[in-house]
Amino acid sequence: MKRKGIIIGVVIAAALAGALTVVAVVSPDAEVMRILKGALSPAQLGALLEFRQAHQAEMQARLAERDNPAQLWRELALTEDQQDRLLDVLAMNVDEVSFEVLKAQASGAALRRAVFAGVPDSPDLKTASDQLGKDIGDAAVAAALALADARSILTPAQIALLEARKAEHDGRLQEELDRMPARVEELVGLWSTLALSPGQVDALSSIHDLMPGIMRDRHKKERREFRDALATILNARQQKLVDRFHAQARPDKHARRLEDRKLFEQELALGGAQKVLLVNLLIGRRESLENSAKLLVAAGLDLRDQVLAVPCDEAAIRQSADRLAEIIGSCSSLAAEMVADARKILSDRQFAVIAKAAAENDTAIAQHLGDISARVHKLIAFLDELALTPEQQKAVVDLIEKKIEERNAEFLKMHQSL
Repeated sequence: MKRKGIIIGVVIAAALAGALTVVAVVSPDAEVMRILKGALSPAQLGALLEFRQAHQAEMQARLAERDNPAQLWRELALTEDQQDRLLDVLAMNVDEVSFEVLKAQASGAALRRAVFAGVPDSPDLKTASDQLGKDIGDAAVAAALALADARSILTPAQIALLEARKAEHDGRLQEELDRMPARVEELVGLWSTLALSPGQVDALSSIHDLMPGIMRDRHKKERREFRDALATILNARQQKLVDRFHAQARPDKHARRLEDRKLFEQELALGGAQKVLLVNLLIGRRESLENSAKLLVAAGLDLRDQVLAVPCDEAAIRQSADRLAEIIGSCSSLAAEMVADARKILSDRQFAVIAKAAAENDTAIAQHLGDISARVHKLIAFLDELALTPEQQKAVVDLIEKKIEERNAEFLKMHQSL
């Protein structure tokens, strides 16, 4: 059976399910400014606005460099046969890959629990990180075999295009890493200049409290607009299929996550003085954190490159995964030290709230990963029925590109406000 428009169909289905959210978070300028003026002195507000203005051009440049998947889709120009075969590769490999990823997630959860014990030299950290390395290696090998099958379907020109995009991404990432120490010092300088009192920190937290409601409203609005626009592209039969799929996709899960986050923050009830101490804890560890971030990124990119290497070298992949696990273990010791320091700032009740939330998050991620295989197979059946025409594919690509551009514009507006 031909699966017309299958790749774009995946994007549509993800958007309808809420997995791909062309959403922007917009903070009302007037309300934010009211809070700032009420909490800060004129000198503090001036320093904050000056900092924002100084970094506005940089933010605009970074947004302009963000990848647009719709543009890449056009450039790849996959044939209908290629789309069919790529989806077959997905169907044949999703069970094994998702199973291996779920194992790695469980090992990561075990490592997180060891970190929360707050004992930097605990042997549990090494045991957990070693197991994580093995499980990451298993998942990486499974992914490499699937990607090798997918690569065999692409033309040399398509492969060259993807490799060029990867190189561009890596170049931007390296620029960000190189810029990170200076950017951190600029933020530390702003923090020092503002010299916020605990009372001011509490007052400014009301800006953060605005965000869940704004995000929820924007999420609903943007998803509704996307579905309305999509309805002008689909025929009546296809629209019924989309409505049925959407009804089964738990459309309220985004709102539930926002509500859970709000309840967590209310239960945690951090005071302004605690927030100041926690920020200062991070500032005091910034050099170690920066170095850890760079090592993790480098090891992660090396593993990715080994997974994408031709031919697939299982031994090299596992060696790279072990190296990543070694770095994760080292970072875990640093994290355990910071947990021990944070526990001196937090009450026992507050730490228990954080530990409970982390455990619940681990469970939620495990459930999500455990459902992936079934959801993918259900998605394939849905897309087989949807059967987009080439003309519909083009219209959907145009719609997605437009929504991504709108998201970037709104994202910039958010940063201008905050």
